[in-house]
Amino acid sequence: MVADRPVGVDIERRFTPQLAAELESSIISPAEKTALLRSGLPFPLALTLAFSAKESGFKAWSSHALALPGFHSARIVALTAQQVHLRFTASFSVQLADFTLQINHLIKDDFVITCTCPPREA
Repeated sequence: MVADRPVGVDIERRFTPQLAAELESSIISPAEKTALLRSGLPFPLALTLAFSAKESGFKAWSSHALALPGFHSARIVALTAQQVHLRFTASFSVQLADFTLQINHLIKDDFVITCTCPPREA
């Protein structure tokens, strides 16, 4: 079956504590770190989910994106047991600024999988 709209899917190996420390500032802001810490998940796992969720969101909405938006053009506003809530900024897309996207996630062994698709009316 072929999807009738864009789909964003990403699979990542869990970050090690060392890799999480190295990548943190390039992936999230201090406010996003607070949201990740509130989740109760180990920080390296939460950061892996944030990275993967941003990748999925960017893939699903790439047709609306400005050139080379970067990881700070979307903000993690919440991380729950099953979803990441991601809000786009104007540096991702003026059209999608302040749009909040729910991205589903699955944690399986050493991997995280995130997926989303835009609503039919975007």
